[in-house]
Amino acid sequence: MKYFIEELLTQTKDTDHDLRFMALNDLDKEVNTHPDNFTSNSKVEYSRILLHCLNDEAPEVRTQALKCFESLSPRLGNHVLVVLDLLLKNKPEKISITSNIYTMTIHNILRNVGSANESINHKLIDLILQFIAENRSEFGNTIDYIEILTDIVEFYGKFFNQSQIKAVSELLVSSCFESDSVIAKKSSSCLSLLVKVMTLENQLLDVLEMVESFKTGNELTTITIYTNLIKSNSNLISSLIHKIWGEIIKNLNMNEISSPDDDFDTQLRMDEIRLECISCLIVSFENLKNLDDLLDSSLKICEAFIPFDPYKVDESDDEGDEDEDEMSEDEFDVSDIESDDEEDGSGISWKLRRESIKLLGAILAYDPLKLPVILKMFLNKLVVQTKDENLHVITTLLKLFANLFKSSSKNGSYYNLKFYQSLSSNRRSSNASMLIEEDDPFSFLLANGESICTHFEALLVSKNAKNFELNLLYDFVMELSTCLEGLEASKLNKIVLKLTELKENKHVNMELIRFYSRILHDNPLQSFGTALDRVIGDIAYGFTNSSNHDLVLESLTLLNEILSVYIVRDNAGDLQFDLHDSLVEKASNKNYSLEIRQRSLSCLCNLVLNVPTSDLEKSLEIFKDTITIELLAVANLQFIERLVTNLPHVPQDWLKFILKHILEYLSMIELASESLKTLLAISKSGFLDQCDKRLIVDTLVSNDWRSSLTNSVVVCQILNELIKTADAIPLEQIVKLLLQYSEQPEFDQLTLTSLAYTIQTKLDGNKFKELVNKYGKLQNPNVSRIVAVISTSNKDFDSIKEMLNNLAEGKQVLYSLNFLEQVSESMDLKVGLQPFFQYFSHKEPEIKNASIRCVSTVVKGDLDTYLSELLIHLKENLSEKVQTLQCLAMVVKTVELSVDQSNDVFTLLIELESSETYEKSNDVELESVAEILSRLAQLNDSYIHEFCTILESENVPISLKITLAMTVKHLFDTDKLDNPKALSSLLELTTAKNFIFDSNLILKEIGAMNLIITLHKKPLISLPIICNIMPQILDSELEQRKEYVKIVRIGPFKHKLDDSLNYRKSLYELIYSLITTFENNDNLLMLNEIKWFAIFEKFVSKGLKDDPTIVFICLLTLIKIIGMNPTIFTENSEYMSLLVTALEKMLNKKLKEDAPKQEIEKRNDSIKAVLRFVKKLNSTIEAGTVKVSTGYVTEWSRFVTGLRGKYPIFDVEE
Repeated sequence: MKYFIEELLTQTKDTDHDLRFMALNDLDKEVNTHPDNFTSNSKVEYSRILLHCLNDEAPEVRTQALKCFESLSPRLGNHVLVVLDLLLKNKPEKISITSNIYTMTIHNILRNVGSANESINHKLIDLILQFIAENRSEFGNTIDYIEILTDIVEFYGKFFNQSQIKAVSELLVSSCFESDSVIAKKSSSCLSLLVKVMTLENQLLDVLEMVESFKTGNELTTITIYTNLIKSNSNLISSLIHKIWGEIIKNLNMNEISSPDDDFDTQLRMDEIRLECISCLIVSFENLKNLDDLLDSSLKICEAFIPFDPYKVDESDDEGDEDEDEMSEDEFDVSDIESDDEEDGSGISWKLRRESIKLLGAILAYDPLKLPVILKMFLNKLVVQTKDENLHVITTLLKLFANLFKSSSKNGSYYNLKFYQSLSSNRRSSNASMLIEEDDPFSFLLANGESICTHFEALLVSKNAKNFELNLLYDFVMELSTCLEGLEASKLNKIVLKLTELKENKHVNMELIRFYSRILHDNPLQSFGTALDRVIGDIAYGFTNSSNHDLVLESLTLLNEILSVYIVRDNAGDLQFDLHDSLVEKASNKNYSLEIRQRSLSCLCNLVLNVPTSDLEKSLEIFKDTITIELLAVANLQFIERLVTNLPHVPQDWLKFILKHILEYLSMIELASESLKTLLAISKSGFLDQCDKRLIVDTLVSNDWRSSLTNSVVVCQILNELIKTADAIPLEQIVKLLLQYSEQPEFDQLTLTSLAYTIQTKLDGNKFKELVNKYGKLQNPNVSRIVAVISTSNKDFDSIKEMLNNLAEGKQVLYSLNFLEQVSESMDLKVGLQPFFQYFSHKEPEIKNASIRCVSTVVKGDLDTYLSELLIHLKENLSEKVQTLQCLAMVVKTVELSVDQSNDVFTLLIELESSETYEKSNDVELESVAEILSRLAQLNDSYIHEFCTILESENVPISLKITLAMTVKHLFDTDKLDNPKALSSLLELTTAKNFIFDSNLILKEIGAMNLIITLHKKPLISLPIICNIMPQILDSELEQRKEYVKIVRIGPFKHKLDDSLNYRKSLYELIYSLITTFENNDNLLMLNEIKWFAIFEKFVSKGLKDDPTIVFICLLTLIKIIGMNPTIFTENSEYMSLLVTALEKMLNKKLKEDAPKQEIEKRNDSIKAVLRFVKKLNSTIEAGTVKVSTGYVTEWSRFVTGLRGKYPIFDVEE
C-alpha cells in the first residue's frame, strides 16, 4: 500500500493533465478511506504537490487540488501552519470582486482543520492575524483579506484572547464605514461572527463605542451594525439595548414625518435610514427579552409609519379619520400595483409601511397581553390600510390580521396567557371566572366585525385573483370566524361567494377544503345562504374529480362532518344535497381504496339519516349491495346498525336480505362481534316479524359464544329484547345458555339480571328455579343472583330468610352473599350491616369481596340509615379498615352524599389517616381514601381548599400527605370541576417543595407522576409550576444519589439496586411530555419559559450516562429539542462536540466478560437507539433543517462516517 501511495504521488507530476486529475482524485479517496496508509512524510509530500497543483494549467486539476485540501488538512498536524504560511505569501495581484484560489484554499483548510490541539489553534490564529495586520492598507479594497479574516473568526473566534478580539473589532468596525461597499458588507457580517463569540459585556461595549465614533454621516451603516449585533449575541446585548435605542429614535426623525423633504433623494436617504431602524426594532423584539419599557414608544412608531406615504395627495378629508362607522363598499383593485420590490415614484415609503406592520406583529408576539392596547390603537387604522396601493403592504397586513384574530380567540395566546398569569400570581385566591374587561379583545373585535368584513370584501374582486395568495385570504376569514365564533350571515355569504369566484379558474385543493372545514365549524349552515351550494359543489368536486387520494379523503371527511354533525347542530334537515349518485359510485367502485369506499358509505349513511329523501329504498340499496363484500363488511355493519336504530322504518325486503347475511357472518370469527352488535340494534328496532325473531333465537341458541365474553353478553342482550315480544321461544334452552355464559367470571351482572327478570315474566317461578337447579352450578356466584331475581319477583321471603340463616351459621356463604346482594338491589333486608361485616376478614378473597359488595349495595339503598353504621364500623374496627374503605369508595362513587354526610366522611378519613404510620403495604388503603376524598371534592370543591390547608400545615403525617397527593390524578381526570386556582394550589403543594424536593423517595415519585398526569390533562394549570421548578430539577434531581443506592447479595454476587431509578425516569418522562405538549399546541408556545439549552446540556452530560431506559427517553427528547431549536448548534457551537463525545463514550463502553445476558441485551438496545438517533439527526443536518457551525460540520461527518463503518446496521436500522 505504501508503494501505491508513492505511485499516485508520482503520477500527479505526469504531463497528461487527465492523469494528474485522476491521481489527485484517487489520493483524496485514499486519505478518506485509509488514512493510516499515509506516513507523516507522505502527507507532507502530498501537501507540497497540492500547493503546486494550485498553479496547474488545467482548471480541473486546480479545482481538484482545492478540494483535496478538505480531507488532507485535518491530518497534517503542525505542518498545516507551514502550508498556510506558503499560501498567505501568494498575495492578490489585482483588485477583484472575487477571491483567488489561494484564498479559497485557505478557506478549505481553516474550515476542516478542526484541531483539538490548542497550541496549533493559537499559532494558526497568530499567523493569520499577523498577515492581516501586515496588509491592513489593502484590506479595504481587496476582498481576499476580509474572506480570510471571516474564516478565522468563524472557525477559531472562540480561541481569540481579549486583545485579539479588540484588535479585530477595531479593524472590522473601521472597514464597515471606510471600505468598498462589498467589503464593508462582508466586514459587517464578520463583525457579527466575532460578536457571537464574545462573552464579556465590556467587549461588546467597546464595539459600540467604536461604532459611535463613526456614526456621524454614516447613520445607515450604524443601524445596520446594531441590527446584526442583536441577531448575533442577544444575551450579551440585552443589557446594552438602551444605548442603541436612543440612536434608533433619533434616526427615525419622527418630528419630520408630516413634512417630507422637497428633494426626493434626500427624502429617500432618510427613509432608508428609517427602514433600517424599524428592521432593527423588529429584530430586537424577536430576539430580546427585556423590552417592556420600550413597548409604548414602539407602538407610537408603528402608529406613525403604518399610514406613512409622504407624497400621497389627500383626495378626501374624510380618508383616515378616526370615525370609521361608515365604510365604503367600493371594491378595491390592486391589479395594477407593482408586484416587485423596485422603487416607484413614491420612493420606499411602502417598505416603511410594510415593516411597521411587521413590527406591530413582532410586538404582539413579544407580549400577547398588549393585544387590547394594539386593537384599540390600530384596528381602525389597519382596516383603512387595506386600501393601500401596494400589494406587499396588503399581503403583510393580511398576515397581521390573521395573527390578531388568532390571538383574540378564546383558545388564543391572549386568554391563555391571562389564565396562566392568574394561576401564577395568586393560586390561593377564590375562584372567579375571568371577567370581560373594558377593552376585552373579543368584545372589541365583535363590535368592529362588520367594518372589518366590509373592507375585506373590497379586496375580493376578480382582477385581484392573480395578485393574492388565496391562502392569505383563507387564513384571514378562518381566524376572524374562529375569533368571533361565527360571522354575520350576510357578510359570510358575500365573502364566501367572492372567494369562490377568485378561485374560479383554479382547482379545488387541500387548502380550500380545510378553509371550508374551519368556517363550517364556526358558522351555522343557514348563515352561508346561497354560498352553501358553492361550498357543497366544491367539496363534491374534491371527491369526484380529483385523482389526489388525500384530497378525496379530506373532502369526504368534511362532507361526512356536514351530514352527521352540522345538519343536526343547526337543525338544517330541510337542506337538499344532490350527492347520492356520486357517493354510490365512490362506494361501489372497487378501483378506489378501502378507506375511500368506507368514507363514502359513512356519508351515505348520514345522508339517509339526516336529509329527507323521497325514495328510501333506493337510498338504502347501496348497503344491501356492499354487505356481501367482506372487506367492507365491518364498516357496513356499523352503518346498518345506525340506520336501523335511527330510521322510523325500513323496507322489509331490504331488512330480510341484510338479516340473512348477518346471520351468515356470525360463523366468521372476524365478523361475529360486529354482526352481533348490528343484530342487537335490529332486535331493538321493532322492525322484525315473528318469523325473523324465531330465526335469530334459533341461530343464537345453536352456537356457543363462550369463547368471547363480549359476544356472550351481546347475545344475552339480544335474547332479552326478543323474549319480550317473540312467540314460541325455547325458554329452557335460553335459561341453559344464560347459566353457561354466567360461569364467565367477568360476565356483566346487569345483563345477567335483566335477562333473568325478562325470563321470569315468561316462565313460572318454580319452573325457572327448577331449570336453574338443573343446569346451574352451586359454585357459580351468578346462579345465586338468578335465584335471587326469582325470589324477589315471587316475593319468596322464605328463601331470603334461609340465606340470612346460612350467613349466621356459616353455610354456603358465597352463594348467600351474592343472593342477598342481588336482593338488596330491590328491597331493604332490614337486618343492618352486621351480618355481612363478619365476613370482611374472611380468609377466602371471593367471600371477602362479596361481603364488601353486599354492604355497599345495602348502604346505597338507604344512606340515611346505613352510612353512619358503616362509618362507625370503619372507626372502631381498624383491622378491617381496608375492606371498609373499599366498601365506602363503592358507595360514594355511585351516589351523591348530602353536605352533612360528606363532612362526616371527610372528618373521619382525615382523622384516621392522621394517625396512620405509612407502610408500602398500605397503598391499597390510601388509594381508596384518595378516591373517596376526590369524589367529595368533585361534588363540593371547597374540600380542595381543605386539602391545601392541611398540606400547608406543619408536621403533616406522611400517610396523609400521600393520600392527599393521590387525589390529584382523580381530580384532574374530570371536567366536573371548574376551579382552576384551587386545583393549581393543590398541584403545587403536592409536587414542588413538599414532594419532589423532599428527601422521601415515595413523595418524590408521587410528585413527579402528578406533574406528568396533569400536564396531559390540564397543561395550563401545570405549566406555571413546571416552569418554576424546572431549574431546580435540572440542578439537583437528575443525578443518581448514593442515599438511594443499596448493595444486595444474591448468592456469591453483589448487586447494586438503585431505588431512585423510577423517580429519575419519571422526571425525564416529564420533560419529554413537556416538549410534546408544546409541539401539539401552538397556543401554548408563548408560555414556554423553559430553557431548553440547559436541558440539552443536562441530558447530554447526565442522562446519556444513566440507565438504558433513561437513555432512550433522553435520545427521544434531544431530537425534539433540536427540532424545536434548529440553531442550537450554531448558537452554542460546543454543543456538537459535547454530544459527539457523550455518544462515543456510550458506544465505546465495555461490558464485563461475564456480563449476564440481560446486560448484553440492554447494551445492544442502547447501541441501536444511538444509531437511530444519529441517523435521524444526520438526515435533518443534511437537509439543512438543523444548522451546524461550519467548524463542527467535519467533526459530525467523521463521527457519522465512523458509525457507518463500525456498525453495518446503521443504514438499515429504523
